[in-house]
Amino acid sequence: MAVYTFLESYDWDGKTLIPFNTSASGGFGRSLSALEESAAGASTLDGISFTERNLGDAQSEVAAWLDELDLK
Repeated sequence: MAVYTFLESYDWDGKTLIPFNTSASGGFGRSLSALEESAAGASTLDGISFTERNLGDAQSEVAAWLDELDLK
């Protein structure tokens, strides 16, 4: 898979990953554990996931999520 190949070939030491996704019907599934395995050395913050059922208030949810992450 292209994303995992990229993750495995990049130096993630000292880097931070912030996962997010959109999907027609599901959330992250096993993707987060695979992400952490493939991006060895990276810190992973809490992610956010949207399906077509919960896109109505996505803008405010993303803003709140970013505030919670307290990014500088």
